[in-house]
Amino acid sequence: MPLRFTTFGATLADLQAAYPDRLAEANELLGQSRHGSAIALGLYALEIYLKVRICLRLDLDALPTAFQTHELDGLLVLSGLKRRMDHLGIHPVKANWDVLSSPSMRSQHVNDCRYKANVYWNPTRAVDVLSKIQDPNDGVLTWLLAQP
Repeated sequence: MPLRFTTFGATLADLQAAYPDRLAEANELLGQSRHGSAIALGLYALEIYLKVRICLRLDLDALPTAFQTHELDGLLVLSGLKRRMDHLGIHPVKANWDVLSSPSMRSQHVNDCRYKANVYWNPTRAVDVLSKIQDPNDGVLTWLLAQP
């Protein structure tokens, strides 16, 4: 099936409203000891924000359906921020990105969050993932939001 770049999905306005909602929900769920869901929603917030950046970079009011992927590395490329991320070298933001975008994170967390009961997840893991996303100094989403 060929990729369609002229078919559009979520609107930019919806994406801009959704990523902070998902992050807030992740933090609320963390406070309720719903660790698996907190991890999943934190990762979704990061993914959605990258889709916002893609729309802004391409000056589009909606995300092309061809870009409706969950692969963070690919979304970073499409957002135009991969080179900047790579130039961070050993900076903690880059280290956090490498963990969050790794294939093991995708398979262990995103996929497992769908199928494993909450008892499978522990609070330390959930706090660690959300910190990698939103830490005020070294969080990946924090860094992304600061990029011009």
